[in-house]
Amino acid sequence: MVGAAPCRTVSYGLAGAVDVTAREIELREHTISFVPVYRGVSRRRVTVPVPGKHNVRNSLAALAAAVESGIDADEAGEALGAYRSIGRRFDILGEFAGRLIVNDYAHHPTEISATLAAARGYLDRRIVVAFQPHLYSRTKFFMHDFAEALAAADVVILTDIYAAREDPIPGVSSEEIVEIIRREHPDKDALYIAKLADVAPYLRKHSRPGDMILAMGAGDVDSVAEELAASLGG
Repeated sequence: MVGAAPCRTVSYGLAGAVDVTAREIELREHTISFVPVYRGVSRRRVTVPVPGKHNVRNSLAALAAAVESGIDADEAGEALGAYRSIGRRFDILGEFAGRLIVNDYAHHPTEISATLAAARGYLDRRIVVAFQPHLYSRTKFFMHDFAEALAAADVVILTDIYAAREDPIPGVSSEEIVEIIRREHPDKDALYIAKLADVAPYLRKHSRPGDMILAMGAGDVDSVAEELAASLGG
């Protein structure tokens, strides 16, 4: 239990009795904005140039760490406004031919769920995901979890597994994830495109203006988003 820790503790979150929380949260396409409340005292509104409700929690954690280190809460909030997300963490490449193109490193079902929940929570767009599973062992263990997490998108494209350091495992494939999605979520548009090089051409032809196209995975699937941005942007 946190209360039993032999040190000073600070709790943060968006619900319950916590030391640091946020009120008046505003989620926009490229930013989050909220009023931080530190030990019951409202501070100056903070705007951070990253999307998603999960990043409100992340910002509260950073704010708490800064204040407990001796930095003024308002100064810490202002510094958060200068934050720039690291690459491949909901990395928005831009809007090309009416399509918002995003790179994301999520390669675990929990990460995928958080990313898609963030996108769904503030974007009024059809969400098209191109996912490249990472490692045969992880895919085998989380086969059904991947299917459930990805089903939060409107269109799901899976390409072959990025093996990295592993040898293939018989019976473990991206096709199986697609079959689970089709079986358990027949309303979803799920398909398998074996070769990564074929994904961007498919999306150029079949995506729509207004879509968010999300290239997701820890392998080299980011090349799909970069190729789309280059070809649609020209």
